[in-house]
Amino acid sequence: MSQVDKKETSISDMDRKLLKILLMPNGDLKSSKSLSANLGIPITTVRRRRKRLESKFLKMHYVLDIEKFGWKRVDFFISIRNGMVNAVASKLIDSDEVK
Repeated sequence: MSQVDKKETSISDMDRKLLKILLMPNGDLKSSKSLSANLGIPITTVRRRRKRLESKFLKMHYVLDIEKFGWKRVDFFISIRNGMVNAVASKLIDSDEVK
């Protein structure tokens, strides 16, 4: 790895602290002001570091709050034998109970 590559992928201890806060549940809702106070660094530094971390290391996405619609999420595992995966998947998808 070249020096340029190392510099682009390296993060400081302050970046690690900022990432730790941002990756906590509801971390994306942290204001620059609260992050600044929490980390003891200027707001402008928080904004600059956060922008860099978001562009280089973080993936942002939205998640639908299904409970707001009265829905419930269920994860389950099915053990299938004899290569029947597609047949079972089709039956599940066609089911009226699966939305």
